[in-house]
Formats: sequence, structure tokens, C-alpha cells
Amino acid sequence: MHSCECDTLELVRKAQLGDRNSLDRLAETVRVRLYEYVYRLTLQEDLSQDIVQETMLEMLRLFGKLRDTDRFWAWLHGIAFNKVRNHFGKQWRHKTQSLSQIGDFGSPAADSGRDLDRPSPSSSNEVLAEVVTDELKQIVLHCIRALEPRHRAILTMRCYDRMSYAEIGRLMDCSEIGARALFYRAKKALTKGLSKHGLGKGAVLMALVVFGKMTAATEAGAAEVSVTASTVSVGPLAATLATATSKVGIVTLTVATVVGVGSLGDWGSMLGGSSRRVDLQPEIPNAQAALAGRAANHPPSERWYYFPDRPQQAVMTRTVEYDDAGEHPVSLVLENQYANYHFDYRTNTVHIKNHRMWEQDLSVRRLPTDPPGLGEFLARIEGFAGATEPLAGSVAGRSSDGRGLLIMCRREAGGERLLREVDRHQNVLEEEYFQFGWPQSARRIDERDAVHRYGRAYFRITGQINGTMLSGTGRLPLVYAASRLHHPWLDLRLGQRLRAVDTSTGAFACDQEGRIIARYPSGSFFNGLARPWLGLHCVDTIRRDAARQELAFQTQYDARAGHATILVESEPTTLTYTIDMEKDLVERLELNSSQTSNGRSTAGELTFTYFPDDDSTEARFPEPRIAAAGAVSSGLHGMLWLLDVLEMRDGSTP
Repeated sequence: MHSCECDTLELVRKAQLGDRNSLDRLAETVRVRLYEYVYRLTLQEDLSQDIVQETMLEMLRLFGKLRDTDRFWAWLHGIAFNKVRNHFGKQWRHKTQSLSQIGDFGSPAADSGRDLDRPSPSSSNEVLAEVVTDELKQIVLHCIRALEPRHRAILTMRCYDRMSYAEIGRLMDCSEIGARALFYRAKKALTKGLSKHGLGKGAVLMALVVFGKMTAATEAGAAEVSVTASTVSVGPLAATLATATSKVGIVTLTVATVVGVGSLGDWGSMLGGSSRRVDLQPEIPNAQAALAGRAANHPPSERWYYFPDRPQQAVMTRTVEYDDAGEHPVSLVLENQYANYHFDYRTNTVHIKNHRMWEQDLSVRRLPTDPPGLGEFLARIEGFAGATEPLAGSVAGRSSDGRGLLIMCRREAGGERLLREVDRHQNVLEEEYFQFGWPQSARRIDERDAVHRYGRAYFRITGQINGTMLSGTGRLPLVYAASRLHHPWLDLRLGQRLRAVDTSTGAFACDQEGRIIARYPSGSFFNGLARPWLGLHCVDTIRRDAARQELAFQTQYDARAGHATILVESEPTTLTYTIDMEKDLVERLELNSSQTSNGRSTAGELTFTYFPDDDSTEARFPEPRIAAAGAVSSGLHGMLWLLDVLEMRDGSTP
């Protein structure tokens, strides 16, 4: 704490009570210390003066709204920090000037009576005269100036203002672990700069002390500057995160901590109680299994999974693929709330793609939050256990809802090791340690079609089942961000007698008069269809829907056509999906069976056509409006819901 902290806070209290003299003295005190703070962030005298003046005007304008006087300095530094960040704008994340642009050093140091319009280095240099040489001071200054603005900012807040990582996180709009990771990178950048001048790792503390004294506003302030080893400590996890997102990106994650994982739910509730599931034989012939068996031979990779809502809902992924030796990164893939980014190190190119990732061996993508039963069923289908290790059951109850869950994994020949950390801050997707940080020089190629550039699409369904014509429309968010504003909906008519509607308020089956005959949870009629806003490729979404009901399936892939075919077997109906792998969308759904529960055979086909969501499209695809009143029905069999609706049409009870 600053030596005159108590006196300053007393001035704040008196000034708020209307003492004009105290307000004048406070402004004088603030001006000196605030300049010291801002100068350390900018290292530009004129800019610092301007920001100090703007900050003090803002302070006087908002002074009456300050409620907690003990947080005066944090409040004031927050105002100044935001003005500094706004000034740098897009340059905030990058160096603003090269060393060749840096002129001679002009320190902001001054005693309490000195006019700060022209700061003089004499007083602070006198404090350092017996400690360091002019050459060392110039080395330290050049190294600090070479840092990115945000790195200077976090070094200042942590080392000289003694702010906690939690406080820094709140000020910089990131989580505590994000602040720790950023501080680690700032310290590492400073270490690298000092090493170029022959100074070893141990010189970091010394350099921070020297810089603090050089930029102190008063001799008394310079005498008080000290930086300890505990101040610059970030913890092993933050070091891991910072290293993992460096330009090279080579890391072996070695931390295995859990800070509260959301409930994974009961496996029985995931199955949906389908009476149509098939009892599997010990071995099911499947061409996919031969491919899946080679999973253990894949090169190493790092996979991070982030669940902004709950562990069984949308997932964002960050994947680093390495060469066969596991030493050098080959590609980086970021699938966040906006798009799917694929960075190729060899060509220095970022490709923005329509589709989410799918496993190279065409096996079903597993998640570390999967219930054990799901993994066991997939192992029986595919003939191997899968690389992802599920979270331990003892972890499941440590959080009420699991929002903001972040899981880090390292996949090697022996499987995928979970190195777990939960970050419950809701801005993880925006934080640097979740982003790749590919070079600014990287080319960007947007390979998305018109449908995917909008992030959402309308679709039309046409087809027939047993001679009954089916037609419908719907809206499909293609990315998570779009689903927040443009929820999915479906409006399907089965002949003239029945209508199936799914909206944000619920899923409904209506008769020809428009009366609701059954109501289900929202999203029920999207089961077994593409839901790419959940963060997985639709080939995986559909197969995982089948696995949750213990329905056997087979997968075939035609690389030339770019299509996958999924055959889902139930009793007595077989569903066959045709999926455009590049577009990440279902093109066709076929139904075939010898007979249904009412003794009739089922045969039919549905075709899906997609349209971009432009100004003219919305008018042609009006969203259905149905009241949400009424009790929720039971009886739908997951992805087999269409068969249930057909039985309603024929007069059976849902």
C-alpha cells in the first residue's frame, strides 16, 4: 500500500462531504501518482499527460457516485486503464513501435512540488545512482518499451499496484486464470528481451525493481518500490496455459486439477427408454471398426473442450495436431461460437470452413463429459474403447450446473489423458489462452458457402411416407452465437391430418384443426437431425443420438462424393441418413421397415434443401407461433420421433 494511502482516503471522505480544500489537495495528490501509473503503461510523456487530464476530469464528474471510498485507487486506475486501452485500440494486443522508433529516455519522476508538464529524470536517477549503471537502466527501459502494451499494463498492475489476479481479471475483462497466463507471457517476454543483452533469468526481478524506481513519481515513491518472487508467481497451470498458446505451441500438459465439474447426469435418463432398441451381439460386422482400430496410431494432439452452458450441451473445441514425432505442430483448429478456423503451419494460412471436425478414422467423436454407458455402447459398436477418458464419477457432483467447464486433454498413442481445469468465467471463448494466436501475417481464406457465412439457414423438407406427402420448413443455426439470437424451429405437415412443430417454447403435435394433441420439450423434433450449433459435426450428432438410445448403426464414407451414409437400425425400422460432410448438413433421410407396431410397413424418404438467411428468405419462411400452455407429454422415442408422430396420425396414443 502507498505510504500516504490513509491520508488520501481521508481526503476522499472529506471531499465527498463538500470540503473544497480537501478536493483541491486530493486532485494534486492524484495527479502525481496517476501520472506515474499511466506513464508505466504508455511510456509516452505527452500521451500520459493527456490521459491524466482526461481521467481527472472523469473523476470529478463521477466523484459523487463513488460509494466505497476504500476502493478509490482501484476505481481511479480503472478509469485511466480503460482510456489507455481505448487509445491503443487494435494495437493493444501487439507492439506499437519498434526499438528504432524509441527516442531518449525521459522519466516521469518528480518530487511532490515539481510541475509534471516537463518531468525530469534527476530525482529517480539519484535514487538508483548507487545501485545500477546508466547502461543497465537503458537496457531495462528498452526491454520494457519493447513489450506489448497489455504486457506493460499487467506488469504495472501486479508489481507496482499490488493488484491480485482476480482484480486484474475484472479490470481486463478476463478470468483470474487468464490474468495469470497473461502475466506469465509478459514476464517471459521481458526475460527474452533481457537475455538478448546478456542478462539471465534471475535479472527479471532486478529489472522490474529498476523500472519501478525509474518511473516513480517521487523520491519517496522510488524508495518504496520492491518486487518479490511471490509477486511474480503465477502457478503451474497458468504457465501451462500460456505456454500452450505460444506461437510454437509445443507443450506437454502435466497438471491434473479439478475445480468443480458439472453434473454429468444419470446414464439411464439419457437412453429415453426406447422399446425399439436392438440387443447387440458381441461383435457386429462393421467396416468402420477396421478404420477405428487404428486410432491408437494417430499422431499426438492437444484437445481442449469448453462447455459454456452445461456438459451435455454445446461444446467449443481447440485442437493442436502434431507431426508423427509429436514435436512440431502441423495444424491448429479453433471451433468457437462464431466459425470453424483451420490454421496450417506449413502454408501460414487460416481456412474458415463450413464444417466442424470429424475423426480421421470416421469413429464417433467422444467427449470427456460423456456418461460411461455411452462410451461402453460405442466401444461395442466400433470395436475399440476410444481415446477419450471420461471424467471420474467422484468429480460429477462438485458443481450445481457445470456452466463454464473447460477441460484440457493430451492425446497420444496410448489414449487421451485428461488434464482438467474448470474455468467458470463466461468469457473464456474470448480469452487469449483459448485462442490460437496465429501470426498476423497469416493469409485468411474464407471457404464458407453463402449459407454458412450467415451463420444460420432456412431449410425446406419434401418427401413422402407410405404415400402420404410430407412438407415442411425450418430454421437452423449453424453456429452457437447464432443460436442465442435465432433459435431453431421446425414446422412439418404430414398429409392433411397432422402437423409437427418445434419452437423455443416447446414441440407440439397438432391435428388438422390446429388443436394440440401432444406437447414435448423444445428440441424434441430435432433429435436425429443436424444440430451443428451444439459444436459437433452432424455425422457425430446423429450417431451419438443413436448411441444414447442404444440403437446400432453403421457408417460408410465416400471420399470422392464427400458424403457419409449412416444406417441406424431399430426394430422394425431402419433409418438411413445421407450427409454432406463438407456442408455439415443432412441431405436425405430414408425410412424402411417390414412392419410397424400397428402391423403396417413403413417406407419413405425426406429431402432437405437449405437456403441462406438473407432479407428475402425470412418472409418466405415464417416462424410458427403456438401457445406453450399444457402439460408435457411422454412417449417419444428420441430420434425415432417421426415414427411416433406417424402413429398419432393413424390414431394411436403417443
